[in-house]
Amino acid sequence: MKEAKRILKKDGTAIHFIDLSDHFQHQNKSITSINFLRYSEKGWDNIAGNEFAYCNRLRASDYLALFEESGFDVCRKEVREDKKARRSMENGFIINERFRDYSVDDLCATGLRVA
Repeated sequence: MKEAKRILKKDGTAIHFIDLSDHFQHQNKSITSINFLRYSEKGWDNIAGNEFAYCNRLRASDYLALFEESGFDVCRKEVREDKKARRSMENGFIINERFRDYSVDDLCATGLRVA
């Protein structure tokens, strides 16, 4: 974001399409798009803490805060929610304590478009 801010013209617009889903779900349809939210930091680092399988677990609210901290004015945002993930949460899907303070909307967001 710092580099985008640096090279962007003063009146320019940056557009970001961010995949907030568990990338392993793209290949394994038996898991939900929020499956990775159930792991501890250490557990997730063991699975995806490398350059070949890296996938962070930042939520839409985290990214929006990063844009703000980087000096961007968000003029438009669109959040895509996974209905299957929401049903899973409503049916007792267990998330790691790290994510307990997030809203269900934020947890079930699987895509973010920001301008």
